[in-house]
Amino acid sequence: MSGLHVVKKPAPGERERSPALDLLKIVACVLVVVIHTTASGVTGYLPGSWLQRLAIGVNSFSQFAVPAFIFASGFGLAARYRGKEQVEGLLGFWGRRIETVLLPYLIWSLIYLILQQRFLGICYGAAGMVKLILNGGAFYHLYFMVILIQLYLVFPLLLALRRRFGGGLWDKARPEGDRGFAFSFDIAIVAVLYLLYAFWLRRYVPSSDRFFMTYLPFFYAGMVAFERPPRATLLTAFGIAGAVAFADYLVGRLAVFKSITPMTMLSMPLAWEVYSLSIVMLLLAWFKAVNINEKLGGWVSRLSGVTFDVYLAHPLILFFISRWSRAANLQSLTLEIVLGFVLGLTVPALVRLGYNEVEERFKKRKKEEDKG
Repeated sequence: MSGLHVVKKPAPGERERSPALDLLKIVACVLVVVIHTTASGVTGYLPGSWLQRLAIGVNSFSQFAVPAFIFASGFGLAARYRGKEQVEGLLGFWGRRIETVLLPYLIWSLIYLILQQRFLGICYGAAGMVKLILNGGAFYHLYFMVILIQLYLVFPLLLALRRRFGGGLWDKARPEGDRGFAFSFDIAIVAVLYLLYAFWLRRYVPSSDRFFMTYLPFFYAGMVAFERPPRATLLTAFGIAGAVAFADYLVGRLAVFKSITPMTMLSMPLAWEVYSLSIVMLLLAWFKAVNINEKLGGWVSRLSGVTFDVYLAHPLILFFISRWSRAANLQSLTLEIVLGFVLGLTVPALVRLGYNEVEERFKKRKKEEDKG
């Protein structure tokens, strides 16, 4: 039985749930906060010190976090449209994304723009604000939202590509456990498109890193992994390739930040991409093997449900911690990093969990009153 086919079949009227995918999103969320808190250590610690090397190592390891979110989005959409030839009701599909993705993005973009104007004295003007919102530049983490919106826009085309060239519909003659990840023409198309982006578009087109092509391989890999889960042999290959790619990627970053003397290694092309995709595949397979009871599964589901809010809100917490540390003349960068991680992760999560609890109780009470 494959280790990646993790979406449980729901009861009638229920949504499909994947505890393994929920765990992947939780880990990705935690590591996004790690990336943004350790970034100050990467540049703030003494070059070559063990603290800087530790910060670079932790920061580099965590760099698969955003690809994991993108992968989870592709995987979840493939699960929702399993067995379907196309997205029916495009306006409805995109309308739901306007409510759940676009509106929160616009609201938080305005919050961060107002924050910069109020506390940093930066005023972009109306035209500048519109430009920043369009390219995800209102704050350093919002580029992800612009890319995610683009991927949702092109998902119907990607689904059609998968169905037309990838054998995306289930092979009825084979049992579910025998369906394995297979290279197909659609994967070749996506690979060629990404290589064109990586070796040409990214070099010569300004702001091309805000283009959906940046994360297309991870999104499409999520779609393919749901329908054709990789078997043990391929997972082993991912493990080996990922380990080599991470070693090359880590040494390169240590050299860039002058933490070590530059040395000749493989200079592996696409090291970050290979490492990120490999560890995402391996983590999802490992999470599938974790035995999660019903009570724990409920908490995993609830925590997974707040990851989006934590992603959007945690830089706000980090911003005020940074201002407080300067005002208090805090001498310990390590303490600032630890505080940023703990509060940046827990405050948005607790606020959202509390809101969900109040909303659930309100709906329950209203339902009881309607019955009475």
